[in-house]
Amino acid sequence: MATPNYKKLFVLSSTTMAFFFGEIATNIACGPEVDPYDNQTTYYLPNLEDKGFSAFQYIPYQFLYTEEAPVKESLINSEAWANHLGKRVKIRDIEQFMYHTDEATSNLVTDQQKSSWSNLPDSVKRNTFLQTLIDGRHEPERAYFIFTKKQEPITNIQHNYWDPDTRNFKAIVHYAELAEQQIDKFPRKSFLYVRYAYQAARLYLFGQKYAKSIAVYEKYLQPLNGNDAILNWALSNYAGAVRKNGDGAKAAYLFSKLFTASPERRILAYSNFHYITATDAEIFQYAKNDADKFNINAIMGFGTSDRSMKYLDACYNLDPANTVNAVLLGREVNKIEGDMNESFYIGYGEHYNYYAWNKDKNTAQLHLDSVRNFALHLYHDKKYIQPQLGLITAAYLSWMNKENDLAKKYLEQVNQADLNTKLADQFQITVLLTQLADWQSNKQLDQSKLVKTLAWLEEKAKSEKENNPKKDDWSYSTFEYSNYSLISRNILQNLVVKHYLQTQDTAMAGLAAVKADIFFNYGFVKDSLEDNMQWPTMHFWENSLTPKSLLKIKSLLSDDSQQNTLSKFLLKDIKHFNHDYLTELLGTTYLRELDFQQAAKTLQQLPKNHKIKELKNWYNEDEDIKPNPFIVAINDYPKKYGKEYTTKLKYAERMAHLENTIKAEKNNQKKADLYFQMATGIYQTSTYGNAWSMVSYEWSSADNQAPSTLHWQRNYLRTKSAKEWYSKARALSSDKEFKAKCTFMLAKCEQKDFVYSKEARWQYYDSPLKDPFYRFSMQNKYFEELNAHYKDTPFFRIASRECTYLRDFINSTAVMH
Repeated sequence: MATPNYKKLFVLSSTTMAFFFGEIATNIACGPEVDPYDNQTTYYLPNLEDKGFSAFQYIPYQFLYTEEAPVKESLINSEAWANHLGKRVKIRDIEQFMYHTDEATSNLVTDQQKSSWSNLPDSVKRNTFLQTLIDGRHEPERAYFIFTKKQEPITNIQHNYWDPDTRNFKAIVHYAELAEQQIDKFPRKSFLYVRYAYQAARLYLFGQKYAKSIAVYEKYLQPLNGNDAILNWALSNYAGAVRKNGDGAKAAYLFSKLFTASPERRILAYSNFHYITATDAEIFQYAKNDADKFNINAIMGFGTSDRSMKYLDACYNLDPANTVNAVLLGREVNKIEGDMNESFYIGYGEHYNYYAWNKDKNTAQLHLDSVRNFALHLYHDKKYIQPQLGLITAAYLSWMNKENDLAKKYLEQVNQADLNTKLADQFQITVLLTQLADWQSNKQLDQSKLVKTLAWLEEKAKSEKENNPKKDDWSYSTFEYSNYSLISRNILQNLVVKHYLQTQDTAMAGLAAVKADIFFNYGFVKDSLEDNMQWPTMHFWENSLTPKSLLKIKSLLSDDSQQNTLSKFLLKDIKHFNHDYLTELLGTTYLRELDFQQAAKTLQQLPKNHKIKELKNWYNEDEDIKPNPFIVAINDYPKKYGKEYTTKLKYAERMAHLENTIKAEKNNQKKADLYFQMATGIYQTSTYGNAWSMVSYEWSSADNQAPSTLHWQRNYLRTKSAKEWYSKARALSSDKEFKAKCTFMLAKCEQKDFVYSKEARWQYYDSPLKDPFYRFSMQNKYFEELNAHYKDTPFFRIASRECTYLRDFINSTAVMH
């Protein structure tokens, strides 16, 4: 558990308490972490009733949804001091001076600084809290403040269990004794009476005098009643002392009380409760009434990842109106989502939720039925404060279970006028889901309704950025505080994009995917089309879109008359961008199609200062990558690069020129040479060549002998056209040396016909003879032709010396003979 970021311990024990009792290990498995927020396949809003339990929304493989408390403890404490000192003291001044000033500034209230009180630094001169402490009428409060500052350096020490403990427990106990001596100097239940008692119990706990801490709490604080939050913080210390004193079950019971009563200490209570080893029976023996039983069942329910109605049923039976029931219900819905909701990654297809671990879908189905029955009971029972939660949840579960007509039936029964804001939002989202389900079933889609709801969701998502406490923190997870953004992304990515792909409309699928990615930025658009794309979307655009798809996108962007209601919504954010990215991509797809005339014509439209994508060799960063598609190399590796960078435009223009020249050329040998150049231009733009960047936006050594999954990979992975043109070049030539060179290149292309099976690809072979690719190469018919007909050529002598496959083939043939 991460410790709260409080350095000041003026009535706060969070840092040390979390250090003492909050060590919950939740790291799972090895390897790179996957962001659990980004991978939640959910369409169900959390906190439909009670935001105070937002940290306990279910999220797979994670102990807590967030470690941020719903309420700032420093703010609560500052409000309490403001109420005590009077209206003239501002809450923000108290919080600033208590929690956000350095040691020298906080020392201004000490007696040693009296001479400077009439001339305070400008930074705190108008601070109403400081002015009140030194006004001469609040000496007890000033003395208490000074006391907390004096003990702070010895108590606020973060200790690592792997290092020697440097804390001075004797000094801590001394301060505890000083605090205890002050308690009875103030009227019972008074502001400073409670705070000195709190400090005494707290410091005895930190000083490892657990029995003494318990005694102070039970004597001074336990008999008190009231709404002062410090009584809950004292209960937190008491629970910790009880646990350290050896009674884990009682401590767990006390933490369950704290969990319900104190939002600001809720996460601390939850972590400690689940850290304690005690059976349910041992904890429940301390329950004195239904409220206690409710608290224990709630905290246990929030801590289980099992599909279980046990704790939800118990809580509802004990207190059916309590909003905790909605949070527990939401957790069970989230668990079902992990099994039933399918995520869709463009370019990769359909997958069950990344975190789904339950392969027995019958079990998930039974749990869905149980949760839906509970939701309907909650609706009909009318004991819960917002019974229509049950109807909306039942509708959502039915949609998830592909019972769309039943979902719509439940939604028709909802009285929208009675819904609170969050439930009204979930109602709209669920209605949208049923509309999309009808669309996927080839029913007519009301695009106006769909777009209206999507636009509303977009505005909701944008508002999340303003309210996000971590919006400027690059390290936090994208959707941790952004439920509307996540649901919007999921609707577009998993449902709209998927449907367009199923109807083979790749252009609209690509546009919908970009719109989905915009919700990584709360629905706000970045400065260029490509900046808004997440990697899967960019991978799809750069690998799966054809010239036909890209021309449709360009046409939609430039001609409003071709747009319908939905496409207008998808396009509105990106219409103003320049089209350089689209133009370059279209030119690249023409190169893949071997339409060099159109490729050159398209790429000529790019501005002269168009930035070329920088190429890097991640296997050798020192290597200078300058593609030259017309270099003839005997070996594919190491790649042989040119002296100058060949752009896609230059490549397209040269290939187009070669193509036109071949048509006019009458001399067979010259025509053969032209075909050889074109074949080399295709071979070198394969994954095996130095100019792969002419047709691909990524390169990996794992592409070797990989199966083709995209139409243009017939040349990128299989070098099919290069093989055809090398063959034509050889057939047209009568020059033996040239024909030898063609035959060798045909042999290289022949090798590219081999595809590893999934199992064989990553297998280790301790001998080349066991490698199926090597065995395939040793049967290469073009090696045989080289050996039989071109042995006496200079090229053969060079190739047989440099190419190990050819050399091994010759040696194996000699052995057989």
